Amino acid sequence: MLNTRIFSRRLRILMLVLIFVSGIQSVLPFDLIYNKNEIAGDITFPEIKGWKLVQDYPVYYPENLWDYIDGAADAYLSYLFIDLHIAEYVSKDGNIIKAEVYHHKAPEYAFGIYSIERTPDYDFQDYGTQGYAEESLVHFITRDYYVKVITNSSGEEVRQSIPLVAREVAESLGDPGPMPEALQLFPERGKVVHSEKFIADNFLGHQFMKRVFTSDYSEGNEDFMLFLMEKDSPEECKEIIEAYYGFTGQTVELKEGLHTITDKYNGTLYMIWEGNCIWGAMNVEDPATGKKYLDLMGANIRQ
Repeated sequence: MLNTRIFSRRLRILMLVLIFVSGIQSVLPFDLIYNKNEIAGDITFPEIKGWKLVQDYPVYYPENLWDYIDGAADAYLSYLFIDLHIAEYVSKDGNIIKAEVYHHKAPEYAFGIYSIERTPDYDFQDYGTQGYAEESLVHFITRDYYVKVITNSSGEEVRQSIPLVAREVAESLGDPGPMPEALQLFPERGKVVHSEKFIADNFLGHQFMKRVFTSDYSEGNEDFMLFLMEKDSPEECKEIIEAYYGFTGQTVELKEGLHTITDKYNGTLYMIWEGNCIWGAMNVEDPATGKKYLDLMGANIRQ
């Protein structure tokens, strides 16, 4: 049986995912995301002593992911999901540990879906690129894979074996690689550890805000967020700023520099456009605090 703390955390994850899914207005058609035959690949699950490897599940692709995770599928598709491979490890006593390997188009997308399903207070441990463990699960990312090792079984055998299965699966997937480089641009001062996220689409409910990295911050009595968008060209950044002012009805000169956006749904945002980057702060009560952190982030970006 799951204890109350674990159940509450899983319920919180489900609520976060459902909130995120409710904000997704559209998902790219499967054939516009990638060619399945070019990118999808096999996963070789490791043999583990004392556990029988069973692979009875089909491989799930974007067109049938709903058959497995139903309501959460839209969120995974928005993070350019490629395929899902599943294996079960069965002990002689009938205990089952399941390994789910979600493959995404690039590491930032694997990190993104992982990031919206975790909270900073989890027990983070050394699995893959980053991961966390609970009594009945280990979740981690490694390059473009998001891996879940989970069980509904109980007992000492299972408790000791979940970390073993997780580490063996992680090793079978090869070098874990680093966290997304963009996260290094966020200032360390005031950052809430493990609060970083990558939002693939509809950041703050706006379709023109895509591929956004975020992190939570705290200073004094203020809790706020910094965010970053790296685009292919200054023109693309200009289009985002223009679209945001179009949404708010503000009339300003579209040029690089500081922009103060008054969003009736999200409050006041302070955003800097410079070259191919837009970075900003929201939920900041004191403009001086916002400016200070934008300057800190800008110094990292310009290095």
